[in-house]
Amino acid sequence: MTEKLVLRKQHLNGNNGTKPIFVDVSILDSIREIKEETGIPMRRMVEQFLCYAMKNVQTFVSYKNIRSEKL
Repeated sequence: MTEKLVLRKQHLNGNNGTKPIFVDVSILDSIREIKEETGIPMRRMVEQFLCYAMKNVQTFVSYKNIRSEKL
């Protein structure tokens, strides 16, 4: 069973700056819905999502579709 991400309001503190990212409109709409339900600022919420993902990511490399060339 996959562990759920629990969002909790946090006190604002300093940050190291921000950079824009691009997401699909449907994802942005979902984030806005959660923002309306929780009152958590979107930036804080996305940071929590990304931190959770980075701690729980697994990478997999498939060499199946890579073409091998003879030199």
